[in-house]
Order: sequence, then structure tokens, then C-alpha cells
Amino acid sequence: MTHKHLLFIFFITIISCERETCYSCKSYELATYNQDLNDYEEEFEMCEFDGIWDRVNWIDDEAIQGATLSFIDFDEYTIGFRAIENNDLDGDGIDNWEDDDFDGDSIPNNNDIINDLLANQTIQELIVCSENGK
Repeated sequence: MTHKHLLFIFFITIISCERETCYSCKSYELATYNQDLNDYEEEFEMCEFDGIWDRVNWIDDEAIQGATLSFIDFDEYTIGFRAIENNDLDGDGIDNWEDDDFDGDSIPNNNDIINDLLANQTIQELIVCSENGK
């Protein structure tokens, strides 16, 4: 290949690459969400081509017209939902795998026949994102 061919292939590659959009996002636990966008659980950055993006169920404003999220401006925000593992079932600040009593009933795990929190192993989150630079 000549130098001109290599240069041509290089420019075609650069032109054909799709630029990904990155977002500043905040997560809200659906069980306790109070419609206050300033009262969030976590703040993070997410890009369209990273592994997190595909784990969120993204919605548009047509999907929820008149619903409880209708106060959110869809021209400004991108909205989605995701399910994540609840690492602290009893909310005592100790991760489940290190917690001797992960359901908080004062009975050690190895003696606990009935676990009251098995149904709460997943947290449903609302994800609210805005494009970086907006």
C-alpha cells in the first residue's frame, strides 16, 4: 500500500467513527423518591457506549404523559430505570457479605431460619441524566 492509501484509510476511519454522547446522571431509589431532583442517592457519569448504558431501561416523554414523572423536562433530561443489587438489606451500613445479621432481626444469619428481607435483594432506581455541556 502506498502512503496515500494509508492516509485515505485513516481519514475514512476517523470520519466513520460515531462520537458517543456522555451524560451527568443521578440515581434515585424509587421506594423513597419524593420528586426532588436535588435529593439523589448517587451522582455519576455515563456514556452511550459504556457497559452501564445498556443496563438502564430508557424511556421517552411519550411513554409517561401524565404519569408521576411528568414534571421532569424531557428536553433537558434523559430518564431511565434500572435494577441493582441491594448490598445492605437491613440498612445498618454493613455490607451483606460481612454482616452477621443481614436482615436486622437480632438473630445471627447461621441461626436464622426465616429471613424477612429476601424479597428486597434488588433496588429499583430512577436514573435522571443530562448531556455533559448542557
